[in-house]
Amino acid sequence: MSVVMQSGGIIDFCSAAVRDVSRADAYFEVRLFKSDTTPTRTSLLTDFTEADYAGYARQTLLRSAWGIPALAGSEAKSIYGTQPLQFGATSGTQKIYGYLVVRKSDAVLLWADRFKTSFTVSATAKLLFKPAITQRSIFG
Repeated sequence: MSVVMQSGGIIDFCSAAVRDVSRADAYFEVRLFKSDTTPTRTSLLTDFTEADYAGYARQTLLRSAWGIPALAGSEAKSIYGTQPLQFGATSGTQKIYGYLVVRKSDAVLLWADRFKTSFTVSATAKLLFKPAITQRSIFG
């Protein structure tokens, strides 16, 4: 028997996944990856090569800053924060292909997102984006 999640369930599930501040693992971490890697369901943290340009630093995501999921068709989407995250270099350049969201408490890869096009970070070109998560019913 298959479970079919209703619209309200998709919203609640998405909200609990990223916004539940009562959980002990209250922090996520965003890491950029420089490897030309396409994420899959079976991807591991070790499949990606983390950025290492001058000035790079991982950024912590607080569960309380995730937006309330919005429903569009059979998908619930939550976007992080009110302002985009910013990543810039102090010198040099590096091509970035996407970002990883990792549970900070134990470094478990939660999800990976590859940008539509790579971006070259430099002292004059900052990478700006808002992490997001979308959950959907496969029965749409």
